[in-house]
Amino acid sequence: MATLRRALWFGFFSGIVLAACSEDGASTSASPTEADPCERLAQCCEKLSGATAAQCRSTIDTYRDRPEARDACMSAMTTFEQSGACGSSSGASDGGSAASGSHAICDQYIACIGSTTPEGLGAIVATYGPNGSCWSTGNEALCLDACRTGIKNVRKVFPDEKACPECLSDADCTSSPNGRACDVKAGRCVACTKDANCSGATPACNVTKNACVACTKDTHCASGSCDVVKNECVSCTSDAQCGGATPRCKKGPKPACVACLSGADCTTGACSGNTCCQPESCGELKAMWGINPNTWICGSTYSSKCSGAIVQCGGCTKGTCKSAAISRCSLEDTPCTPGVSGTCMNDEVCTYVPNKSGYICTQDIRGAECVYGAESYKCNSYKFSCEGANLVTNGKCRAYCKTNVDCPGSTCGFYAELGYGICT
Repeated sequence: MATLRRALWFGFFSGIVLAACSEDGASTSASPTEADPCERLAQCCEKLSGATAAQCRSTIDTYRDRPEARDACMSAMTTFEQSGACGSSSGASDGGSAASGSHAICDQYIACIGSTTPEGLGAIVATYGPNGSCWSTGNEALCLDACRTGIKNVRKVFPDEKACPECLSDADCTSSPNGRACDVKAGRCVACTKDANCSGATPACNVTKNACVACTKDTHCASGSCDVVKNECVSCTSDAQCGGATPRCKKGPKPACVACLSGADCTTGACSGNTCCQPESCGELKAMWGINPNTWICGSTYSSKCSGAIVQCGGCTKGTCKSAAISRCSLEDTPCTPGVSGTCMNDEVCTYVPNKSGYICTQDIRGAECVYGAESYKCNSYKFSCEGANLVTNGKCRAYCKTNVDCPGSTCGFYAELGYGICT
């Protein structure tokens, strides 16, 4: 396929360039009795420089061991001589001095042809080489444009050939749909290679992506700083850009200076919604949760006012800290003496419990509602009796008793056969 493409391309330009040469009477053949034309071409290559020299040598390397080597080298040698690249000859143009200025795009065109269709190199050098016939017309701009067009056409046939870049400078990209700047290293037209190629809302050039962006450094931003990863102007990228009442930089999709990022940033020890917050006291927590005022809460629990904050209520000087949503100090299940003050916690009662065969401290839930078949029916693991509950009516948790002393304000309904009763 590559050979076919070269043949097609050579046929395309040779008819144009060689026709131009024939008008000057240039010959494309040599006598077979002459010295080896490839050796003569090698000597010519030594007199050249830059891209022209490289492609001259490439022609020799390409054809040296082929049957058509003699004719190819002879043709190339003739065109080099006629262009004045290897000294004067009778076929040289009288007015063929090289035009002034940079011919870099044409040098690259020569390199492009040398890499893709080296059999046509001589004709291209004769036209666009250092002493090529095109420069004698006096229209340098037309010659340069012809070289740009030539590379463009070659790229259509050889799109992956690195020797055929789309551009060598910004001047080659003025009409490119890909951008007006030339990435010289990649040889392609892009949106930008420097800030000067950008403007408006995207005044900076991300040279890695060759794209115009909002910023690549802080000076591109009217306020705040530049997120160099996203190339966006933001309020902050570090605490250094913040201060006063909002000394911390909150990073993320929308960076912003805030009062706090954690409780460590606040004298109250709590940060909620990036604002310093004062958590509830342990007493406020009891009121909020509807806990018996006599209950001594302990341990740690989450604040309801400050999201994520922890309220520390300390340990217990009496009993143990019983873990729950709100932990409390307790003497639950500890044996006690009925009628003796202080043997249980303030929110507990010393009561007779049949399945414990004695008096123990338990949380005081006397009078609490109990529902038949529900968890409340057990009245704190059956430490109290659920009286009056049935499928229709809710009942009340009542204390078990041995004597009336166990039932302050009421009497003990004693069942002799059971050996205990229920406070009425």
